[in-house]
Amino acid sequence: MLAERGLPSRVVLNVDEGTNPGEIEVRLEGADDQIVLASRSLPRKGSCGELSEAVAVVAASWAGHYETPAPADSGAWDAAGAPAVARRATTVPPRESWSVGVSGGLVGAAEGGLSPQGALELTARFGGTRWFGRVGVSGSGDRVSAVGDGQAAWWRIIAMPSVGGTWGNSLFLEASLGPAVGPVFVAGRGFSPNAQDVSLDVGAASSLRLGYRFGLSQSATVWVGPSAISWLRPHRVSVDSLASDASIPRFDFMIGGGATFFPWR
Repeated sequence: MLAERGLPSRVVLNVDEGTNPGEIEVRLEGADDQIVLASRSLPRKGSCGELSEAVAVVAASWAGHYETPAPADSGAWDAAGAPAVARRATTVPPRESWSVGVSGGLVGAAEGGLSPQGALELTARFGGTRWFGRVGVSGSGDRVSAVGDGQAAWWRIIAMPSVGGTWGNSLFLEASLGPAVGPVFVAGRGFSPNAQDVSLDVGAASSLRLGYRFGLSQSATVWVGPSAISWLRPHRVSVDSLASDASIPRFDFMIGGGATFFPWR
């Protein structure tokens, strides 16, 4: 518990945007020297009236930790016992928050079956807005398609920079869009000999997530959702002894989930 001490002759209660889009910050400051006496982050939930009541409760709780100065020094006190404070509009420069995330799921297409996929990502959220930028790197297991009497197997490593937005507070919806680029590895199976090939692939990726923020400071999230990639270049697989060939699907669909953590704010 804070040690009791006297209030300065004038105090100011500031209510500003918090560092997290889902929070507001309440500060008690000395009006003359602007020294922060107390600070508290509150989740942005409910109506404006409910937020005002939450701020009033915080202010009243702070008042209990300070000695009541004489009326001649501090001015009038209200009936609730909280100090009479002035509200001053201040502008706090927005700060970015950085999060790291992990995800896993399944990737599939029109043919080739399903394969496990995992990813790592780094996200920068622009302070005071719903917008963010993200860079992710993912890899998948192999998928197999029949070619003649053998098979063609392929797998990818993908880098996906994207931009997007988030709507909601504790329960949120997130959408993002950006390019996808990375090598595709193709190998024959059941042939003699089995040839291999590596080439660069470029596409467009989109993602939709439904998530939930938890923790006292909402510093972690869990989410589930689909994503898709449309590849721009066709990849055909042929065998010298066969007149027919096959192609790798140009549209991939992923479904999975993950978690993110906010180590830097």
